[in-house]
Amino acid sequence: MRLLALDYGSKYIGVALSDELQISCRALPAIVNLSRPKQLDTIRELCATHEVEAIVIGIPLSLDKTEGPQAKLTKKFAGQVSRKTGLATILWDETHTSQAAEELLTLGKSKNRKDKARLNSAAAQIILSSYLNR
Repeated sequence: MRLLALDYGSKYIGVALSDELQISCRALPAIVNLSRPKQLDTIRELCATHEVEAIVIGIPLSLDKTEGPQAKLTKKFAGQVSRKTGLATILWDETHTSQAAEELLTLGKSKNRKDKARLNSAAAQIILSSYLNR
């Protein structure tokens, strides 16, 4: 069974999917500018289509591993995802994933919406890869 990873943000939700053996993963198109109910419906549809067994959600912790305001929002989102999909959500430290994704994609400070969406999905891929390599 596959794992889905999400990089939660207010405008973009990056998405990545593992292979069936949970050895590798790839970025999927980000979820962009949808209402929360539509975001959750899209996530549920992705999980059903790809036979996902659990969802890994990146949680932004500070360098001292404490939770700030965005981490609290992410936890709330994770609960909503779990209720909507009926699947377990796994919170995984996403420290430095956005920077790593930016370096990977060499996007710099692009204001292009497509680039920002790709950046979030690349971050989700890095989160999932980190989880798979635990």
